[in-house]
Amino acid sequence: MNAREVAIRCTDGSTMRGKINIGPKSSRLSDWFYLNKDQFITVFDAALEGEMDKVVILNKNNIIWVMPLDE
Repeated sequence: MNAREVAIRCTDGSTMRGKINIGPKSSRLSDWFYLNKDQFITVFDAALEGEMDKVVILNKNNIIWVMPLDE
């Protein structure tokens, strides 16, 4: 697993923190988003609206920005 810790701003104005597994083929988060053609991403160990350690499956259309927190 090659997990990256991120903050994600969603179109509804919420911001979540969590981890995304970018796998062994990607070294940079931006490359993973560009090359990954899946419509949904899985964010694990997510913190959102007072909830902690959740798994969130997020549609990429609902993302405004993603900021790496571990680089």
